[in-house]
Amino acid sequence: MLDRIGLAADTVEEEMASVDTLETVVLPQVHSRKLVLETIAGRCLNVECYRGFAPANILSAISQPDVYFQYSNPEGTQRDLSTDKARRAYEYMAIRRNRSQQDLRFFTEVVLNVRNPDVIDVRLQKNGLARITVFLERLSDSPEDPDISRLEGNHRLAYARGTKNLSPVAIPISFCLTVGITKLMEAKLFRDINSNQRPMNTSHLDNIELQLHRDGSEQAKEHTRLADMLANDPKSPFLDLVYRGGRRLIGTRFVISLRTLANLSRLFTLRSEKLGELSFEEQYAVIRSYWGLVSEVFPEEWNDNNNSYLMMKSAGLSALAMLGARLFDDLALLGRLDELKVTLQPLRRTVNWKVKGPLQGLNGLGGATIIYRKHLAPVTENIGGSGNGSLKKQISKLIS
Repeated sequence: MLDRIGLAADTVEEEMASVDTLETVVLPQVHSRKLVLETIAGRCLNVECYRGFAPANILSAISQPDVYFQYSNPEGTQRDLSTDKARRAYEYMAIRRNRSQQDLRFFTEVVLNVRNPDVIDVRLQKNGLARITVFLERLSDSPEDPDISRLEGNHRLAYARGTKNLSPVAIPISFCLTVGITKLMEAKLFRDINSNQRPMNTSHLDNIELQLHRDGSEQAKEHTRLADMLANDPKSPFLDLVYRGGRRLIGTRFVISLRTLANLSRLFTLRSEKLGELSFEEQYAVIRSYWGLVSEVFPEEWNDNNNSYLMMKSAGLSALAMLGARLFDDLALLGRLDELKVTLQPLRRTVNWKVKGPLQGLNGLGGATIIYRKHLAPVTENIGGSGNGSLKKQISKLIS
């Protein structure tokens, strides 16, 4: 960030082929590599902050997004940048000759968090004013742990500093600056700000909820925790197949989002009468074992890289979750959970999951219900007889 200004997200590198130095972007406000911001000091709810106005290109130049990336930056707070949304924000802000003064444009404030207090100096003035000096030579260029991170407004600031083909947006916008908020609490505030807005990647919010849960700050929903375990367990068939939000790695195959997997776990537990009698760990073991058996019975559909089958779509997986709940209840009642895979095997011959097959056009929960009742539920009609053994012993045998 000190000598060249570029976007942290790899998806927009082509936009940043040539940029100006930091001093060129922010002059004349910068003197001796110090940037002075005049602000109002106060509190928003229980967070101390400083509010003010500054050109968009300046705020863009001194800050960076901390983009979540499940491989190299699993504690990141920001979702992946949408280049389309960033360009639309730039076009909205940029000065155009054909715009009249009556064409009012307004943005809510961007929110920046100073993670490293050593890069600024705060001097309180009279009447609640505060003068903040940003020491530019102290700013690091780490894209995964910025000294000043973008808590809210990354899309508005992404192109504001200018690119090879876009002029800097040197017009004022409002900002809010917080100082010293921890990375975890920054993630919590990001979730609180965005949880009720649309569009928003729900898996990204779920992932932040899980980060808070692991720290002990909050309790994640049980079905979200189940999904998280399925996504990370080396024994789970969903390992490395779950999109958790943030940046997407080109060439990586994601078949399901974290939110969808959580909804499947919730559907499984709600539809089963017996699963609720188990501990959380036992419930997870049953659900993981079931999906493992499904992946063994339908290996071609499970590992479909060409979108030739519908099984791994939301409706197909939801229908299978309904079936799993029914089979678990029936077989557990009979003391025959070890026959779960044998019971599933006939579906290999009777269900056609091909894209242009009989399930084409069945979507959503309604489509899942039709798939379950018409194509999957008949396999339960052959369940009968009796067995023995406690439910806990059956589960132990199932997962052994």
